[in-house]
Amino acid sequence: GRIFEKLDELGLWDDTIVLVLSDHGTEIMDHTKFGKGGGNMRTYNTGFVWYMWHPAGPHGRVVDAYVQSHDVMPTLLTMLDVPHRCEGMNIWPLATGEAKVLRPFIVNGWAGSSHGNAAGWASVMDDAWLYSCPVGRDDPEPMLFALPDQDRNVHDEHPDVVAMQRRRIEAVVNQPLETLRF
Repeated sequence: GRIFEKLDELGLWDDTIVLVLSDHGTEIMDHTKFGKGGGNMRTYNTGFVWYMWHPAGPHGRVVDAYVQSHDVMPTLLTMLDVPHRCEGMNIWPLATGEAKVLRPFIVNGWAGSSHGNAAGWASVMDDAWLYSCPVGRDDPEPMLFALPDQDRNVHDEHPDVVAMQRRRIEAVVNQPLETLRF
C-alpha cells in the first residue's frame, strides 16, 4: 500500500504503469504434499498472478485467458513504445478486449537435478486437458487430467489426446521428447 499511497501523494498515476506479479504457485497439501516440484505440474503449481494498471485503462477488467511469464517483457516494451525482438507476446489486446484469445494452450517446464544429468518435467494445458510428462528420464509416470479434475490420471484412456499434447510440447522445444536431454 505504501507505493500506491506515494503515487497518490505525488500525483503520478497518470504517468505510471504498475505491475504486480507472483512467482508460480505451490502445493499446500492439495495432494498430500507441501511444496513445489516438477512431478506435480498441476495448475496450482504452475499458475501465476498478473495485475496491471495502465493510466489509459481499462480499469477493473478481469482477463481469463492463457498468458505466460515471458509475455511480461514484450507487453511492457510495447506499452512504452520501445522497439524489441523477444520471446513472448504482447497481451495488452486481451486487457483492452481487442482479443479474447492469444494462446489456445500454454506450455510449462520444470528443470531439476540430482546426481548426474539434469532432468525435468513439461506440461501443456488447454481448456479441456492438462498433460504432464518427464523430460530427460523415463521412470516417472506421465499424467493426463480431464479438466477441471486434476486428481484422476486418465493418461491410458486417451492416447490421442496424449499424442496431441506431446506434439505441442515438442513444437516448443523443437525436438522429440525422447531425445531431449539437459
